[in-house]
Amino acid sequence: LGVSAAAVSKWELNTSYPDVMLLPALARALGIDLNTLMGFVREPEREEITALLTQVNDLAKTQGIDAAVARAEEILREYPACGALLFGLAATLEGWMMMYGAERAPYETQLEGWYRRAVSGDDVEASEAAAHLLSGKYLARGETDKAQEMMNRLPKEAASPRWPLDIALLLAQGEKEQARQLLENTLFRRAGDVQQLLLRLVQ
Repeated sequence: LGVSAAAVSKWELNTSYPDVMLLPALARALGIDLNTLMGFVREPEREEITALLTQVNDLAKTQGIDAAVARAEEILREYPACGALLFGLAATLEGWMMMYGAERAPYETQLEGWYRRAVSGDDVEASEAAAHLLSGKYLARGETDKAQEMMNRLPKEAASPRWPLDIALLLAQGEKEQARQLLENTLFRRAGDVQQLLLRLVQ
């Protein structure tokens, strides 16, 4: 950018600041948006997220998946740390490609990266949903270490139950007896839960 080390040192010490005309180039060089560079990050409201997801979905229908992915990238440059958007956009695009038979391979790595960023985000719901989804993906590919990493992020009582993933992981690791034991324990526990619910129902 044609900026000396001495000038950067002054920025770091808060004795001077970059020229305003330099800010867009500086943000591009750092791989962030201007809001993040200036320390201003506003999370979108739920209604805004829904509208943005609808916009991307509609764009996929009218202009194709490439245009939809490009728009999603623009949105994430504006809101790079929003877990709900990261998960929502990845799931929307992946769902659209599955529904309409579009080729997923060119975007698989990118969408998976968005899911992983959602896992690390502050939105608990999006983090759990992304971890659960990635666990299934990794298990399907036989990547048990990655699946375990994601499953370790899930609470024992997640919105989506964890036990099917635990059993699938044990089977993938060749631990059939442990998988059978876990399945049996889960069955007994669920049966106990049903019994308690029925007792409550008749009271």
